[in-house]
This record gives sequence, C-alpha cells and structure tokens, in this order.
Amino acid sequence: MSLPAGRQVLTFRVGGGEYGIDLLRAREIVPFVGPSAPGTGCLRGTLPLADGPLPLVEVGVKVGEPPLILTPRTCVVVADGPGLRVGLIVDEIGAVLDLAAAEVGPVPRLGLRLRIEHLAGVGAAGGRLVLLLDLDHLLDERERGAALQACVAAPGAHP
Repeated sequence: MSLPAGRQVLTFRVGGGEYGIDLLRAREIVPFVGPSAPGTGCLRGTLPLADGPLPLVEVGVKVGEPPLILTPRTCVVVADGPGLRVGLIVDEIGAVLDLAAAEVGPVPRLGLRLRIEHLAGVGAAGGRLVLLLDLDHLLDERERGAALQACVAAPGAHP
C-alpha cells in the first residue's frame, strides 16, 4: 500500500467518486488548460511547467470512471509517482482529511465497478468514503515508458 495509515490525504472528485492521495506526495495543484501534446489511453499528453513537461494521467479513465467532462474546476494534481512526477487530471479538489490507521481499510473485492488494482485502500472519515489511489501502481511499465517518451518529445523538454 502506498498510503501509510494515519496520514493526511488530499481528496478530489473524479467521475462519481471521491479519491485521495497521500498529501506528502502532492506537490502542487494547477489549472488544467489542456495538454501540449496528444496522448492515448489514460495518458493525455504533457503539460508545460517551469521545470519541464509533466505527463498527464486522466485518473477516471485509469480507474474505470466515465470520461472527464471539462469544467472550470477541472485541475491537475502534480504528484510524485515512483521515479516519475505525474499530473493527475481531476474534476475538482476536495479537502485535506486526517485519516487515522483505524479509518483505512482494504479495497473491497466485490461491489465496485472500478479497476481496483489502482487503489491502495478505502478511507472512512466523517461519514465519507475516500478511494485511495495507489500512485506506485497507477501506471504500468508500458504507460510509464510512454509518459517518459512524451516528456522527452514535448516542447520545452530539458536535454
């Protein structure tokens, strides 16, 4: 599990669900202005940032939610993945939740219509259920390679 229990979690909405990541892995939140390069599957190209292009991942496509509908609240959560910083495209930012160890449980194997292999667990706090993304397993090797290649090929890439 990439989310240690008893941590603060940054929550956000994707499709019909509330998701979260370990707050310590979130670097910044930026507006989604569209990718600078096209992408395929869950990869949506790159976003130009001051320190170079950022590969974009549409979280909803990756976990099995309906495709994203752009709104003024659509944004990108810049997060640290394993060896790769990624931009998570989300519908809107929620809040920061404190989750005690007792409030984090395993992902149910039945009853979810989502791709659970990308989830680290389920948090329950204040009557809310938050699906916790597993940033360490969000992208497979092929997707990680494609994301790195997109960054190298993107305008503004650092040599």
